[in-house]
Amino acid sequence: MTISAIIIEDSINEAGDRLTTMECTFHRFILPEVNTYRMWSRNAASSRAIPLKRRIQEVLENPAIPVEWGKNQRGMVAEQELDSDEVSECISTWIEASYAAADYAQILESIGLHKQIASRILEPFIWHTSVISATDFSNSFEQRIHKDAQPEFRELAIKMKEALDSSNPKIVHSGEWHLPYISPEEKQDFDIEDLKKISVARVARSSYLNQNKKDFDADRELYDRLISAEPPHLSPFEMIATPSDQALGNFNGWQQLRHTI
Repeated sequence: MTISAIIIEDSINEAGDRLTTMECTFHRFILPEVNTYRMWSRNAASSRAIPLKRRIQEVLENPAIPVEWGKNQRGMVAEQELDSDEVSECISTWIEASYAAADYAQILESIGLHKQIASRILEPFIWHTSVISATDFSNSFEQRIHKDAQPEFRELAIKMKEALDSSNPKIVHSGEWHLPYISPEEKQDFDIEDLKKISVARVARSSYLNQNKKDFDADRELYDRLISAEPPHLSPFEMIATPSDQALGNFNGWQQLRHTI
C-alpha cells in the first residue's frame, strides 16, 4: 500500500459546478490535518470497526513509513534531509517501533481489551483510507502542495490534483444524482431510489474497507440501519448529491442526500 488518490465518481452540473469523489490512501498520522478541510465530506476506515488481527497483520507486512527524514531544527519545517546512513538508521528504528506496537496490541487483545482502544497503539504505522467528496479543492492544494507542508500530505495533495486534472467529469442534469461506487451497468439495472441506497451503503462500508463488496440486499439493509439508528449515521449520505441552486451543506451547486431526508 502507498499514498494514492483514485477518482470514484466525477460529475459536473449544468451550471459548471464540479463534484468529485476520491478514494484516498495515506499515512494515518496525517488524518488530523486531512480533517481540517470543512469543504470536504469524508467517510473513512475506522479503528473501531476493522478487526484488530487484520490491522496487526497490515502493520507487520506493510507499515506506513514517512516519505522524508528531515534533520531536527527549530520550527515546524525540516529544511535539510538527514544523510543516507542516518536515514537508514531512522527507517530501521521506525520499523522496529512498528513491530513493537504490533506486539503490544496483541498483548492488549489477549488481556481482553476492545479493538477501539487496542488498535490505537498501531495508528502511527497504519495506512488509512478515506472517501473524500468536494466541489472545491483549491484551498487545500494551495496550502498543501507547498515546500513547507507536511511531506506526506504534500504527496497526497499532489496525487489528488493529478487525479482531478486527468479526469473528465460526466454531466449530471437536474434530477439526476452523483452516485459513488455505482457502475454504469448498475445505473441501467436499478431505479434511482435503490441506487441512492446502494451508493450510501458502499460509502459507509469504507469504514470496514469492504466498499467494493457487491451485495444489493445487504446494501439496502445497511442503508436502513444507518437511517434508523439512534442517533442516525448520516455522514455517508453527504456524498450522494443532485444539482441544485438551493444547496445546503458544504457543496457548491449540489444538494446532498443528507439534507433531503
